[in-house]
Amino acid sequence: MRNKCLRRVFLVASFTTVLTIGVAPAPMAAAEATVELSKETTFITSPLADDGLPNYAQAIMDRQSAGVTHENNGAVNFWQAMGPVGVNDEDFKLICDALDVDPQSCLSRYDGPRTDAFKQRLTDWLKTKDTSLSSASAAILSQQIVVAISEGRLSASNVTPAVAWLKANEERLDSLVECSMRPRFYSPTPTFLKDRSSEVSRAQLQDAEQLRSAAAALAMRANWRLSSNDPAGAWRDTLAVWRLGSHASRGWTIVNSLVGIAIRNHAGLATLAIIQSPNVPVSVLKQIQGDLSTIDQSVDLTEAISFGERCLALDMTLRLFWERPGGLNVEDADALNKIASLTFDEAIALGAINQWCDRLAAAANEINCQPRLSIRKKLIDELSRLATITMNIPDLQQRSQAVGNALAYYSIGLLNAAFKAHGRDEVRFRILRVAVELAIHRSQAAEYPMTLDELAINDSTLLDDPYSDGRLVYHRNKEGYILYSLFENGVDDGGSDAFHPIVEGEWIAPDDDPYFRDVDKSDLVIRLPLPAFEPLSPKDVADVSH
Repeated sequence: MRNKCLRRVFLVASFTTVLTIGVAPAPMAAAEATVELSKETTFITSPLADDGLPNYAQAIMDRQSAGVTHENNGAVNFWQAMGPVGVNDEDFKLICDALDVDPQSCLSRYDGPRTDAFKQRLTDWLKTKDTSLSSASAAILSQQIVVAISEGRLSASNVTPAVAWLKANEERLDSLVECSMRPRFYSPTPTFLKDRSSEVSRAQLQDAEQLRSAAAALAMRANWRLSSNDPAGAWRDTLAVWRLGSHASRGWTIVNSLVGIAIRNHAGLATLAIIQSPNVPVSVLKQIQGDLSTIDQSVDLTEAISFGERCLALDMTLRLFWERPGGLNVEDADALNKIASLTFDEAIALGAINQWCDRLAAAANEINCQPRLSIRKKLIDELSRLATITMNIPDLQQRSQAVGNALAYYSIGLLNAAFKAHGRDEVRFRILRVAVELAIHRSQAAEYPMTLDELAINDSTLLDDPYSDGRLVYHRNKEGYILYSLFENGVDDGGSDAFHPIVEGEWIAPDDDPYFRDVDKSDLVIRLPLPAFEPLSPKDVADVSH
C-alpha cells in the first residue's frame, strides 16, 4: 500500500485530455520492489529489471521477435531497401546489428515520395514549367501532385521527376516488394536496443513512418505501370502495399495499428484506380479478386491492446508510483490530474488497469460490427465517466479502483480513435471487394450491372451491409456507380461520405468541401470513376501559401 507525496504529480482537474510524453528527467535511485508480481497486477512476472520489477521493454521485444528468423523477416529487406532514412547513423547501425544486416549492403538513404528531397525536385520542376509560381506555391502544388498520384487521380507518367525517380530506383522498389512477401516483420526500436529496460512510452517507432513512405513509393510505381499498360505489374505493386499495411499493423502499439490502416487506405485507392480502368483484362481482375481474399479483413487491435498497450500502461504506473530508474516523463503537467498523498492499494489499482485492457481487448475481438460498436461506445463512455478522481473518497477499495481507472484512461485514451478507424477500414475493405466483383462483371458484360443481384458471386453475404439489416446500397449511373454502407449511424445519408469529398453520391471539388462535416452522419462510399486531378488555381495556391 502506498501513502506518499509523488515527485511527479498529476495536475489540473480531470483525465479528459489526451496526454503526451516528454523528455526524461534525471535518473533516480532504484526503489525496492514491493508490489506483488502476478498476472492480475503486473501482468508479466518475467523478465525482470534490475529493480526487481517487470521489464516491459524487454518483454515486448521478446514477444515481437518470437519465431523471427533472418529468412522470414521482412524488416531485413526493408532496411536494406530504405537505407538510413528517418534515423541517425548510430541508430541505423543498432537496427542493422539486431537484424544481422551489414549496413554496407544497404542502399543509399531513401529520397522518394514523402521526403523533402522528392518534394524539392517536384517544386523545381513546377517552377520551370510556370515561372510565375513562387517557391511556396510550387511546394504546395508538389504535395498535391504526390497525393493525386497515390490516389490514382493523376498519371505518374505526366510527372517527369516522378518517372525519373521510379526508373532510378527499380532495385529499391523490388526489394520492398520482396519485404512485403515475407511472413514476419520485426524491426526493434533503437530506444529499447540502447536501454533494454527503457520506459516503454519513450519508444520511437521509426519503422512505422518509413513503412508509409515505402507504401507511397510502391503506389506511385503502380500508377506508372498502369499508365504504361502494365496492369498486372500495377497490381503486384499494389498488393505489396496491402501487405506492407499488414506488416505495419502487427507492431505492438495502437500507433502501429493506425499506421497500418493508413497504408491500407492508400492500397484501397490504388486498387480502385486499377479496377476502374476499362483496359484491365479479366484475368488480372480475377487475380485481384483472389489476392484480396487472402488479405486480412482489417487490422487486429486485440493484440496491441491486450499486450503492448497494457505493458505501456503498467510500466507507466510502476514508474509513477515506485520511482523506477529513469522515472516517468511528463512534459505537459497542466494536462494531468493531481494525485498527491493518496493512500491506496497498489494491487487494486494495477488490477483495474488490467481489467480495462481485458474488456477493451474483448471488444476489439468482437467479429460483428454492430455489437462491437455498441460495446465500444459503452466501454469508452464508462471509462471516461470513471476517470475523474474524487480526492476525498473514504473507501480504500473504491479510491484504489479510481486511481486505476484514471491511469487506464490516461494510458489508453487513444483507443477510441483506433476503434473508429478500425471500423471504417473494415467496411471500406468489404465494399472494395464488391467493387472488384462489379469490375469483373463489366469486363465480361461490357457494362456495370443494374443491381447487385446480377453479380456472379460465390459468397452473397459479402453484399450485406454490416451496419444495417439490408444490403450495401448500389446505384449505377451513366458514368459509373456509387456503392456504400450506411455505416455507424445506420441511416442512409444519401451517399455522403464525411471522410472523402463526396456529397450525395457525387465528387465535389476540394475547395467546395466544408471544412467540418459531421462524421457521425456519414455513409462510407465508393464512387467511380475517380475524379481527375484539378490543381488549385494560382490565386488559391497563393492564398494557401500565406
